[in-house]
This record gives sequence, structure tokens and C-alpha cells, in this order.
Amino acid sequence: MNVSSDPVKKQLIQRARACIGVSSYRRNATHEEAPRVFNCFRFMQWLWDAAGVLLPDHLLIWPDAIRVDLIDIDMADLVFVPRSNYHIHKDDFGHVGLATGENTIIHATKWKNGVVEEPMQEFLARGCLGVRRVP
Repeated sequence: MNVSSDPVKKQLIQRARACIGVSSYRRNATHEEAPRVFNCFRFMQWLWDAAGVLLPDHLLIWPDAIRVDLIDIDMADLVFVPRSNYHIHKDDFGHVGLATGENTIIHATKWKNGVVEEPMQEFLARGCLGVRRVP
């Protein structure tokens, strides 16, 4: 795993970590409820909004996003995994988390009811749909 020296990416990770144990999860969370309530996608939008980047609804197929091999993952890359009951023909992505550059992922999850940081290996246990870098 690469570790970026980009100060914006470091601030994103700090902002994400500040939500651990504080923010709760709700599937239909809205942008206005942040940072109190998130789903995985709204969490990523809220994080990147602070850096002046407006993430679109379909991140995995967003043409501006840079595809990254898992071996080249870097701090602040978006990592996509299938969610429970994932159907490739109905869903553009399953679940998304933010790489920290320390072999961990921060994400909003219903399973632990909030924002958590966990080992990347544990996050990827369901498989990997792709990694994208925000330009």
C-alpha cells in the first residue's frame, strides 16, 4: 500500500476518523444529516465535499475516477465491495470505504451501526468490486 504525502488526503482521513464512534448509520441517510448520520455513500460524499469535490451518485462508473489496482491502493482511494444480496445487474456498487494508507478502511456500516475503521483484509473479505482514485 502506498502512503500519500498529500495534505488534503491526510485531512480527509482525519475528518473520517473524527466520526468513529460518533456518527450512526441509516440506509436512507441524507446529506443534511451529516455528520450525525451516514450511509456508506453519503459518508464518502461528505468527506470529499470538504475538499471541494462533489462526488456523483455512481462512483464506481464515474468516468473521472481513476481505476487503481488493489496492489497500488493509496490513502483516500475509494474501495468497493459487494454488500449482502448484491446483484451486479441492479447495483452499481455494493459498499464503499475510504483507504487510510495504513492497511485499514474507514466506512459507515449498518453491521456495527456507525463509522468504523477496520483492517483492509477484513473489509475485503466479501470480495472487491474495484478501487477508484478521486482526481
